[in-house]
This record gives sequence, C-alpha cells and structure tokens, in this order.
Amino acid sequence: MSDHIVKSYDRDLENMGRRISEMGGLAEKMLADSMDALTGLDSALAYRVIAADHRLDALHREIEEIAILTIARRQPLAVDLRECIAAIRISGDIERIGDLAKNIAKRTLKIVSESPVSRAGVGLRSMHEIAATQLKDALDAYALRDIERAREVWENDANL
Repeated sequence: MSDHIVKSYDRDLENMGRRISEMGGLAEKMLADSMDALTGLDSALAYRVIAADHRLDALHREIEEIAILTIARRQPLAVDLRECIAAIRISGDIERIGDLAKNIAKRTLKIVSESPVSRAGVGLRSMHEIAATQLKDALDAYALRDIERAREVWENDANL
C-alpha cells in the first residue's frame, strides 16, 4: 500500500484491510464450527454459528460503506480504485461463506435428533479441510498482496 499525502486516505485503506481480515477470520471460524456442529451433532455450537452471522453481516456492511465513501471522497485511480472495488467484492464473497456456514448449522439443527452416519462425516470433514485450506490461502494471499500465492489458490481450485 502506498503512502498518500492525505493520511486519512491511508487509514481508510488500512481500515478496509483490517475489516476484511477480521471478516475472514470470523468466516473461517464459522465454517469450522459449523462442520464440528454437524459431525458432532452439537446443537449449541450450531446456534453459536447462526448467531455469529450477524457480526459477519455487519462487517460486510462496514466494508462496503468504507469503500464507497473512500471512492466518493478520494476519487481513487488505478491501484487504489482496484483496492476499493476488491474490498467490496471480497467482503461479499466472505459474507457468502458465512451464510453457507450458517446454513450448515441450520441443517444440523434439523438432523440433530438422527444418529450420525460416520461415513458421511468422514467425507464432509474431508471437503471441509479442502475448503478451509483454500479459504485460508486466499485470505493470506490477499493480506500479503501475493499475486503468485493467489494464482496458486486459483489453480488449486481448478484442479479440485
């Protein structure tokens, strides 16, 4: 990230990055907890995942607001404009991950009275590990602004 003459501009960009990191960490936790709730048929954990979605939604709205206000106030060009647009898109994708984790938790509540099927749990756990690794790698690539790492995540996704 470059240093701008107006320091509040840098703070706005840094704030977006921090919020995306917070959002990513929360989505990772929600995904892991939803899978733990499903495989362990843990309704209390499922309820916590559902409750966490409100915080994720609020972060998404905050990031969008910061990005839109930054565009309106600073009229960024080139890299800075791409940074603002990327923040909006990334936060939307992370919010969707949270929604999917919440949906897993909701389905867990529906099947909690049924006995667990161990073979299904193994397959679900395997899918979760792949998805969680891809999410972590994508968030790391974004945080480090590492293009090669981002390309690897994209190529790994195409190979899965």
